[in-house]
Amino acid sequence: MIQPWQNQHPDPDLKRVEAALRRSGLRARELARITNTGLVVTIDGELRTMRGAELDFALETSDED
Repeated sequence: MIQPWQNQHPDPDLKRVEAALRRSGLRARELARITNTGLVVTIDGELRTMRGAELDFALETSDED
């Protein structure tokens, strides 16, 4: 069985960076959706500007976790 990657850095602040970046990304998408602001994302190595419902779809199909 493959174990998930775990941050072994001795600095406690750096151990929490990944979770903080994930939260900030989710919040940025939520705010962009609410304000109908374009958000540039990378999908399959391609840069795309997404708005509104496209962002909802991207969140539903995200494989970040």
